[in-house]
Amino acid sequence: MRLATLIILSLAATHTQAMQFTIGPMAQYKADFLSSSERGVGLAPFIEVHRDDENVRPETADAARLDIWSERDWEAGVAFNVSAGRDGGDARDAGFTGLDEIDTTFEIGAYALKRFGGIEIGVDLLRGINGHKGFVLTPELAYESDNEARLRWRIAAQASWANQRYQREFFGTEGVRFNNAPLANYSPDSGFRDIGLRFAMIYDLAPRWSLVGIAGVNRYLGDAEDSPLVAVGEDTDPLVGIGVAYTF
Repeated sequence: MRLATLIILSLAATHTQAMQFTIGPMAQYKADFLSSSERGVGLAPFIEVHRDDENVRPETADAARLDIWSERDWEAGVAFNVSAGRDGGDARDAGFTGLDEIDTTFEIGAYALKRFGGIEIGVDLLRGINGHKGFVLTPELAYESDNEARLRWRIAAQASWANQRYQREFFGTEGVRFNNAPLANYSPDSGFRDIGLRFAMIYDLAPRWSLVGIAGVNRYLGDAEDSPLVAVGEDTDPLVGIGVAYTF
């Protein structure tokens, strides 16, 4: 995996001269961690990588994408994300003890997509480098507005499949107690984690400044939904965010 990561980063480095980066802070209202019924507002980064002759696109996927290869309506490249993980204090606030912390994780992998006019079918594959070490595969079906307009938007339906290691780190319950009562030991297998709907928008405030926003909700499925953490927590995961970003 280390060799694959080095190869991906080397390929990405050869393209950076033709790329622009749009970054900025987003205030997000979301669950404190996966399955938690406790929600709050926090800061998260908005990151988008695009060619210097293109506008920044509204992204509904968690992953930021760096185009390595494209031909006609096909595109593939590097995908990366920063996953918030799970903080011990948040777990205790939600009533859990014995729930392992998961550090904020840098995830890296690849993506591929096919466009049919404004319709896009794509998939991201991400693996945690630090923190969690699981794999997450996210297929997505999206519709995107005209990318030349000042206000650009995108709506997408997506699902997330996670391997066994990821599922057990986030939804396993060995030795976990909720409100001082022990939860049944649970070790989920790999499978689809959730399905959801997201809407994203970007509005150009000035040549290099943009207003960005996202809203969506995910519903847990399969072994994730059957976890005792979800049973005493929440089976839906909402997200609302707004921020500003600068292109350079």
